Amino acid sequence: MAFINLITPIMKIKYLSIIALSLALFAISCKKDKTTGPSNKDLANRPADVYVAGYVNMNINGSSSQAAAYWKNGVLTILGDTTSSASFISLARGIAVSGSDVYVAGVVYTQNYGYAIMWKNGVPIKLSPDSTASEATGITVSGNDVYVTGFIHDIVVQNGNGTQYSSNPVYWKNGVPYKIPNATAINSIFVNGSDVYIGGAVKSGHKYNDTGYGMGSKAAYWKNGSSIDSLNSVADDEPYYSSAISHITANSTGVYAVGASQIYPPEMWINDTPVALSGGTTSSTTTAIMANGTDVYVSGSTFYNGNDWVAAYWKNNVPTFLQTDLPINATVYSEADGIALYGSDVYVAGTAYVQFVATPTGGAYVWKNAVYTKLPDRGKGAFATSIAVAPQP
Repeated sequence: MAFINLITPIMKIKYLSIIALSLALFAISCKKDKTTGPSNKDLANRPADVYVAGYVNMNINGSSSQAAAYWKNGVLTILGDTTSSASFISLARGIAVSGSDVYVAGVVYTQNYGYAIMWKNGVPIKLSPDSTASEATGITVSGNDVYVTGFIHDIVVQNGNGTQYSSNPVYWKNGVPYKIPNATAINSIFVNGSDVYIGGAVKSGHKYNDTGYGMGSKAAYWKNGSSIDSLNSVADDEPYYSSAISHITANSTGVYAVGASQIYPPEMWINDTPVALSGGTTSSTTTAIMANGTDVYVSGSTFYNGNDWVAAYWKNNVPTFLQTDLPINATVYSEADGIALYGSDVYVAGTAYVQFVATPTGGAYVWKNAVYTKLPDRGKGAFATSIAVAPQP
């Protein structure tokens, strides 16, 4: 497979420090490759190892901070620095497993800037120089190839009033960063045999908001570096709104993606045909998608009995609402942030907590067939961002 025609390596550029980084609408949390794992039914008799990536709240030198982490079968491993200071924050956003190797992608924020990072078996590997502002949002492993999605932040304006940055979507293949011309987001990579699918968005006349400022984006995906394939969207006739893919997958039955447009319900595309998910409203979100044959599974959150932001997953557009040890009511927020299939079992990872309180109550959860298990933390809460399931050795 060749990406030569569309993709060019990024030259190394020096960046100044930044304190906080932000993503546009179309870089949905990107969260991006949050879902991985086998789905063959012949795995039914083999025990599974369940990996969940995220971060835990910490108390460092008397100050609150956050540290990247992952759980294997409920056992917590801290990846980020827990000794420096509260200004050192790390987040894990994607996880993938290949054989005995565990790969986690995320970002480390220091006092001055943030940089993309990958941990392989707990060992940190920087994806950009210390002076480069960047972040990793997801990870996929296929054979000897490791793909990481994310952003590199270029300086646009630098003067006495400060520094402004432009977020440029990239992906790293085996540590080398690449851009795709016209891409405004690269949120997800999925490998199916020899085919590589990249989901995100491209530049279009669609705008960021109803004022119409700036160029917007349209959901798109690339297959093996082919020409841009912009997806149909329910927002196509509304020039003031953007859309994007947040996660993509594929199998022999087709290409499946989820994402959102700015004012419409979360969308699912099956072979480029848009489908609005049931059981949701414009406040709902989608985070990841898996397909087993023609059965399609989507994770996210939606309204339920008048209470918004309830964790859920959909199978063939039928929602299952996920409960925790917290009641479902207006003060509780929950979201499913990743989904994985293993045999006939459905695994989901996510977060739930009580809002509007000084001390957050709740944490990270994993659901197996809608039955929750709360993941351990350091007593101050945790957040789950992605999940991977693999057969035990």
